[in-house]
Amino acid sequence: MSIELYAGNALSIPVGATLRETIEGNEEFRFAAINIARIYRENLAEMVEHLRACDRAASQIEFAFRGEAKKYQSYNSFGVDYRFDGKSFYGALDLDDVESAKKFEPLVVGAKRRAWRILSDKLGILKIMSVKRRTEFEKQLESGDLPEIDEDTILQILLGLAGDAASMATEAAKEVFDYLRPRKSDNATPYATNADYFRVGLKVILTYAVERGWGNVGGWRFNYNREKYFIAIDNTFHILDGKGILRDGETPLVAALKKAENGVGETDYFKFKCFKNGNIHLAMKRPDLVKQLNGLATGDYVLGSDQI
Repeated sequence: MSIELYAGNALSIPVGATLRETIEGNEEFRFAAINIARIYRENLAEMVEHLRACDRAASQIEFAFRGEAKKYQSYNSFGVDYRFDGKSFYGALDLDDVESAKKFEPLVVGAKRRAWRILSDKLGILKIMSVKRRTEFEKQLESGDLPEIDEDTILQILLGLAGDAASMATEAAKEVFDYLRPRKSDNATPYATNADYFRVGLKVILTYAVERGWGNVGGWRFNYNREKYFIAIDNTFHILDGKGILRDGETPLVAALKKAENGVGETDYFKFKCFKNGNIHLAMKRPDLVKQLNGLATGDYVLGSDQI
């Protein structure tokens, strides 16, 4: 996968057994990690200092008009209302007060959350994870319980990805297999026959998966709770085909669905048709990749029966 962490430093690092050695011996990557951590740390501190300077200036104006007797009032007529990452915090009057300094914590936490979200996209972390792992990781992002942005942490995250890449890809593939195959008494796939166990075939019906765009304008989209499964499906087929991890932006399947005004479309790996009841008929164009998927999950490199 290609990883770009710092302007002028684009790295091309293969996913495989030699990834760890490639990273550990790659001074270009280490230089990029050092720079991105330094730029983040220094400029975030500068952002906070500029906001504090704005607060100080607003306080001086307030004191000039209201007098020192009003110094500790709760409202500043000239204070600025800051908003970052969905959090709002208002200009403090007493900048010497320890408690007032804490008002910038939402900025620091929000910046860290955004930084790790961008890094996770750059490193392909979310795309290679199973839906279960991705959900847990996103919860961690939302909670703000995240490690600091520094060189060592960035390297450790990527090295951890290197060590787990194969197992995470296999885990994601098995999860995709489980989502695509019909099973007896599975409410998500009511069109299955009475057999207890299936391999994935070339055509499947997936329910409660799609819906029209807002106001029925434009194309379709995947249901919010289902989209992550189709991202995993798309990424798994790319990995099985030796194309590597889909990192930035929407996957081709998600993008194609949004452009399909009549609910019909295709990508390199899939053809699909959407229905008003929320179902999507998904046809796999590469039997060889479907066999690989079945093989990873069951050990049998065969095609299953179609659901459609």
